[in-house]
Amino acid sequence: MKDLMRSQFYSLRRELKLLVPMAVLFIAGILISAVISMGETMVFEDNAFGIDLSGSMIFTSSVNYNIYILVFVFIVTGLIASRDLSDKSVNYEIMYGHDRKNVFLSRAAAAMTAGAGGGILIFMCVPLTATAIYGWGNSISLSALLLRTLMIFLLYCRVSAEIIFLSALVKRTHIVYIIGTTAGFLELILGEETEGSRYALAANADMSILDFKMFSLSHLDDKTELFFDSRIEPFTVAAVCISYAFITAAFIYIGRRTFERSDLA
Repeated sequence: MKDLMRSQFYSLRRELKLLVPMAVLFIAGILISAVISMGETMVFEDNAFGIDLSGSMIFTSSVNYNIYILVFVFIVTGLIASRDLSDKSVNYEIMYGHDRKNVFLSRAAAAMTAGAGGGILIFMCVPLTATAIYGWGNSISLSALLLRTLMIFLLYCRVSAEIIFLSALVKRTHIVYIIGTTAGFLELILGEETEGSRYALAANADMSILDFKMFSLSHLDDKTELFFDSRIEPFTVAAVCISYAFITAAFIYIGRRTFERSDLA
């Protein structure tokens, strides 16, 4: 198992030449889009004010850019999880006597590290970069960022686990992308139609996790600082964390069983 893990993470390091520029482009695009949208003036009581940008202010718009990070998680996880299955090179590891369970779990670990781990780094880098430029501000508390980051990380793990299972099932990268894209659109549609199920849908759960309601503002030197209610119900936190951890473990288990029984010829 250790040799398999070492081999997978060595291969993952070689993929950094692709993954790092991709992540940088995602961060730059998201940050530029957020700054442009928030840099516009707002109207309050018939007066136009410029918004005082800050890291906390940028983070309150994370519900708008999180969908792009989910796309990153989806693409990277699918690439890492299905690459060896597509060209049948995984057969050599099994021929050398490695247990199928270990072969699958080593790839699942590398794929989730690259997908969910890379996704949460992008998610954190956006407000941290904005903070380095504009300061943190007072729009929300730092604890609100940390709690949401944990919940979103579990969301990314759940999406990665689904893609890992799909890769074990179909063993073709392009088919994984086609089915995953279709499922993503269906999640968006179902999330709009069945709001009560939003915690069960990856593409819509962030709408509740990252939903901040503005409750006050202050105006000073032609700049307006917005303040948001960052409280979240303990039941919501528990429901999201427990359900996503369970779903992640379930998809990894089902994916392992599917891989162990599949024909790799």
